[in-house]
Amino acid sequence: MWSNSQIDNALNDNDLGEGDVVGIKHTEQTSTFTNEDGEEQEYDIWKVRELPAGGPE
Repeated sequence: MWSNSQIDNALNDNDLGEGDVVGIKHTEQTSTFTNEDGEEQEYDIWKVRELPAGGPE
C-alpha cells in the first residue's frame, strides 16, 4: 500500500505497525498549509485507526 506523511505520522503516533490491523479512510475534508515558497497548499484529510484483530465476523 502507498502512504503519505499524514498516514505515516498517525501510524507512528498510535504505535501501529507491521502486523496491526488498521483502517485508513479518505475523507471529504481538506486543510491547507503554506509551503516554503509562501504558496498555500491544500491537502486531503485521512483518518487512521486500529481495528479489532480478525475483523468483523
